[in-house]
Amino acid sequence: MHKQFTKQKISAHKLYVLGLSHSEILLNLETAFGKAVSSRTLSYWIKYFKGLDREHASLDIPFELNQIGSHGLPWESGEYLCDMWFETIREPVITRQMISINPNPDFAYTPTVREAKWWWRIHLLAKDDFNYSDVYLISVHYVDRELISLITDTSANYSDLDGYMTYKPWRDGVRGSEYMEAIKLGNLTNISKDEYTGSLIRPDVPTSIVKMWTQPISGEPYRYYTPSKALYLNYLISLGDNKEANQSQEFYSNINLDHLHSIFSDQEINNVPVKAKEAINRIKWWQSQEQSMTNHD
Repeated sequence: MHKQFTKQKISAHKLYVLGLSHSEILLNLETAFGKAVSSRTLSYWIKYFKGLDREHASLDIPFELNQIGSHGLPWESGEYLCDMWFETIREPVITRQMISINPNPDFAYTPTVREAKWWWRIHLLAKDDFNYSDVYLISVHYVDRELISLITDTSANYSDLDGYMTYKPWRDGVRGSEYMEAIKLGNLTNISKDEYTGSLIRPDVPTSIVKMWTQPISGEPYRYYTPSKALYLNYLISLGDNKEANQSQEFYSNINLDHLHSIFSDQEINNVPVKAKEAINRIKWWQSQEQSMTNHD
């Protein structure tokens, strides 16, 4: 299947699972991709989605707490999954650390069973290190790759994700160095940047946000971060590459740097990549200018 069709088929499946009609799915595909597949092709896809065997189809129904045992999850996972769901309902966990993006008020987010299962698995693998955003960002990739294998003729490869979760390079320099060496030797690969493996479960969160969590590389001594930290640093670094934003005082005045101290330790803030430091200093300068003008008035 052509890569563009693969991305559209995955998106169509997620919209189908959310209960959207044929015409609504087609409209969403046109909005997202500019040119959607034909109405007839989408009809074939929907027929295929309906024909998936019961075991696979049951993973893409809405998660229900009262059915947690039937979903194949242990009851001891319930507390964590409730907390995780609460965070994703309250506001997009991956965006509140950066900028204010208002979710669609008409969109009531409910995770699928597949998503809830991956939330629980990732939490168990890194519960001492990962916050809700980290779990969400990693699970997006695992969920999407399962769907790739299920609804397309593309075989999913999990080696980059599995390697990252096994080495846990964000913990310290030793793990980071060994992880880097494994990548150099070809035993592991970096987290894939392939667009369709970073597609979204939540239509109210921009796709670009999830893609931004790949590790920031800035030509200085390299270190690894948890997904949410990498996401925030890449966001800051991207500001320096956005010349229009660079000229906008209003843009910078809306960025809350208090999030820095809730995400990073003081030592980590002192050691962030140079481009991220430049963005932080630029934001502080604009905000000091605004404060000065406010006090003057």
